[in-house]
Amino acid sequence: MRPECDDEKIIYLSKYPEVVERMRKANIEKANRLFDGPTNAAKVAVFLTAIIIRGILFLNVINHPQVILQPDSRMYISLAKGLLEQGSLYSPDRPWHHDVDRMPGYP
Repeated sequence: MRPECDDEKIIYLSKYPEVVERMRKANIEKANRLFDGPTNAAKVAVFLTAIIIRGILFLNVINHPQVILQPDSRMYISLAKGLLEQGSLYSPDRPWHHDVDRMPGYP
């Protein structure tokens, strides 16, 4: 009989303390192996370095969003403003002219 829910698993495992002890030891071994040895320590260091670098770049973009804008971004921002303000792809700079030169998503 396999336990279905967490409560049943706890009751089931309480009948077998030696199993619980083996599981505890295995988990401690796994945790120790994670940071044990130069290879794993190097992996953790690379991972943490990558997270820190991405965080710094993200904060830079949040504080200065113009750094990610492309040369044609101004046109797309203008079209988005026109779509919000007028409900169609009119540029607020030229409201009388339907702008379909380069639709977003097309090369």
